[in-house]
Amino acid sequence: MSGQVYFINDGEKFNLFEWLTPLFERLGCSKPRIRIPTSLVYASAMIMEYLHLLLKPFVELSPLLTRNE
Repeated sequence: MSGQVYFINDGEKFNLFEWLTPLFERLGCSKPRIRIPTSLVYASAMIMEYLHLLLKPFVELSPLLTRNE
């Protein structure tokens, strides 16, 4: 697959989590109990990308998380 991702709305700003919370509640999913700082997630993704580049000649694994996610 290829292509572009577009988010189309009427220009009104909204919080994605406020929209998703009722959906997840109806599906029986609970809210996460912990919060992880964005900087920690970003740093972890960067480390995973770096390790992927270092180990690529030896191991065929894709990173679990990238900075694009």
